[in-house]
Amino acid sequence: MHHFTGKERDTESGNDYFGARYYASSMGRWESPDLLNVTEERMLNPSSTLNKYAYGANNPLKFIDQDGQDITVFYDHSGNAGHAVLFAYNQDTQESAVHSFGPDHSQSNAAETALDIPVPGQENYDLPKTPDQLRSQYTSITIQTSPEVTQQVINIINSTNAKGDGKYTTEWNNCTTTCTTILRQLHLYSGRPLIPRDFFFDLYSKNGNKQTPTHSGWNKFNNGVDYGRPRVGYNAFDLLGLMQCHTETVSVTINGQTTSSSKTRCQN
Repeated sequence: MHHFTGKERDTESGNDYFGARYYASSMGRWESPDLLNVTEERMLNPSSTLNKYAYGANNPLKFIDQDGQDITVFYDHSGNAGHAVLFAYNQDTQESAVHSFGPDHSQSNAAETALDIPVPGQENYDLPKTPDQLRSQYTSITIQTSPEVTQQVINIINSTNAKGDGKYTTEWNNCTTTCTTILRQLHLYSGRPLIPRDFFFDLYSKNGNKQTPTHSGWNKFNNGVDYGRPRVGYNAFDLLGLMQCHTETVSVTINGQTTSSSKTRCQN
């Protein structure tokens, strides 16, 4: 039988199965805690959202948690075609992976790329270095999945299959085609667009939250906004941005006294 938000109810326990965890409808609480709990949005409203067992910030009329796991597609609409990035995070295992495929300009030039000549490709192409930079450059759509599917996406991204033969071409093996290849393997997407703009618009038509963008035309989506249906507390901008950073500790000894200081640095 299917009950709360269309999820299947376990006849023996009476709990609803959401893929990542069970929901006890009799108590209005999850059976296990949300591992991704402290985010910027939750700190702004801690009374209801810091509870690791609460469903939808105690507001199920506004928020739903379909499966408890998320895959996010980021879209940069600058330039003629833009850029697409695929990000997956499995809160069960704390594993994550990002796929941002583009031309390696250290081994090629813009003329070769413009002429659609195969050039060496690279991962982590043009990724912003901080969450704020990510928000200022990208918009996003989050697709909710199961832990198993999310982990499969992570495994594919980390494998050599994600980049095809490793050669980048503008028309045939680019950021969009490699992202869609990954999603099609797991039946998360069925289209075959060649440019990021068409890819993102197609995702929005199928997975969007129908939030009305403020701009018109092709670049109507606002940067820093997720137009998908992320679960409460999931913030892909923070997660991906923080993945790009690390903390360095520097120790200095003067006259026998050692002083240590830590500073967060991001990838160059």
